[in-house]
Amino acid sequence: MTKKTNSPDFKAMAELRYQIRRFLRFSENAAREAGVEPQQHQLLLAVRGLPDDLKPTIGALAERMQLQHHSTVELVDRLVSEARKECRRYTWEAVRNEWLKAYGATDYTDDAA
Repeated sequence: MTKKTNSPDFKAMAELRYQIRRFLRFSENAAREAGVEPQQHQLLLAVRGLPDDLKPTIGALAERMQLQHHSTVELVDRLVSEARKECRRYTWEAVRNEWLKAYGATDYTDDAA
């Protein structure tokens, strides 16, 4: 007679957790290489991958990312702040390049100091 067990399959659970950790490490490294913090990357994925019936509210994003409400607010604020810095930087570079073209000036670098 075979004995029926109701014990969990610890090897299968351990393997699943191992594969999840491997994927998360890969994803974190890829985000950093692209110049984005891993949590910001996860936030962008959460927004992009929201079901059609969900709006990208702080509550919905907090639930999807399994974060506290205030942590999600902080994460969104940091992402918006970084985006604004990038926009200003690109705007300044565009203005500077147009000025250089208009006046025939040669480009310079700050490394010459």
